Amino acid sequence: MSLVAFYGKKADHPLWNIMEEIQGIIFSVIHDNFIPYNRHQIHATIIGLETLESGGQTINRNYKKVRQQAKKPDLPSLLNYLKSTELFPLTIKTGGYRKEVDYSFTSQGKHPFDRTFSIHKDAIILMGWPYKENLYVSALDDFRHHCTRFGILHKYHDRPGAVDNDAYFVLGRLGKPLDPLTREHLLSRVMRRIETWKGTELTLSRENIHLIRYNELTLEDAEIVFPEGL
Repeated sequence: MSLVAFYGKKADHPLWNIMEEIQGIIFSVIHDNFIPYNRHQIHATIIGLETLESGGQTINRNYKKVRQQAKKPDLPSLLNYLKSTELFPLTIKTGGYRKEVDYSFTSQGKHPFDRTFSIHKDAIILMGWPYKENLYVSALDDFRHHCTRFGILHKYHDRPGAVDNDAYFVLGRLGKPLDPLTREHLLSRVMRRIETWKGTELTLSRENIHLIRYNELTLEDAEIVFPEGL
């Protein structure tokens, strides 16, 4: 299971249109090696809740993998926290970042312009960051760190002091790895479009955060487990 935002049917918004335009650019470069997500599938992962069985009990997979600790996740407490936290609502700003501007934060040590679009393993990703009351805030990272109180470890909190404040949207996946020249050409084509993008803001509230159960990473047929009462 995962806690995700914006999964499923979506009201029209400029961000989804931009994403589909970028998907078109990607397809024009790598053709059927690109497996795009449809609008329904595209989402931002808040935190993964994957588990495994160990010693007859269900434990958090990331705690076991990263810290070799057996922690039993407490989903009811997580959902109660989600309903009460003041971290939401906030705005996710995607695009519009300029290399010459200091935005008071970096993402994995890189300027947000350089992180707006990336290829990570087989995933093609567009990123944005939380913004509230005219300031960039660490709300997503704060929420992810708070989840340790419920026996849930964020997969990118893999070392002391690790920060992951990214809102990342997977646009699709590669059928096979790209050769270096094609990869560079693809990044160049997309970044030229991103340089002309003035940015898009999307409200992230409790109402569009859902707990889902899935069998495939694509979330093509994921089941929304907990949308009510948020």
